[in-house]
Amino acid sequence: MFFVLAVAVLFSSIFAAPMELHTNLHLEAVVKNDTVEFHLRLKDGAEDWAAIGFGADKMADGIDICQVYKSLMTGADTVVDRMSSAHALPEADNTTQDCIYVSRTTDENGTLVVFHRKMVTGDAKDKNLMIGANTLVWAYGPVVNSTVQKHTEKGVTSLTLAASGDDDDSSGSQATHTPTPEGDGDGSDGDGSGVASLIPSLFSMLIPALILIM
Repeated sequence: MFFVLAVAVLFSSIFAAPMELHTNLHLEAVVKNDTVEFHLRLKDGAEDWAAIGFGADKMADGIDICQVYKSLMTGADTVVDRMSSAHALPEADNTTQDCIYVSRTTDENGTLVVFHRKMVTGDAKDKNLMIGANTLVWAYGPVVNSTVQKHTEKGVTSLTLAASGDDDDSSGSQATHTPTPEGDGDGSDGDGSGVASLIPSLFSMLIPALILIM
């Protein structure tokens, strides 16, 4: 029984591990019914802003973006809902603000910004999120004289969201990702980093072992 509990604790700690999008940028995503809560951690090297986006991997194709700031903005303005349409700073979505700020804290591990959005917002400028694989882009960069500058690092990956499995509002499930070739289609280089935080096949490996032990 002790071994079973030890395996369960180990598995749950793996299951909860954040995604490392880059050495300086970590992401955790939790599905809560029709909403996804994002925990985006900016390490010291992530400069002044960071963003994640959905629905496309090329700026010109329209990427639905949630951008966060370390210190430029405060309160609800810490997170901005944007939509790209060209190779330039994406415009703020002035129809509805669907990237909803929850909190921002700073400690020895960097700045953690928590926000959430509906999987389906009903906003024509937003891309739907779904249970399963979702295209995810990420970037971070500096702010100079209160003006957002071009990203210094960026990448593209696949974000897999899993259903929580029950109707409890407080429950959720860890997002995972599989690295894909990076870049926004303009020939520029991506960072190339990305570490899968969860291997779904562990389910099929552990369940038979637990049955045999019990």
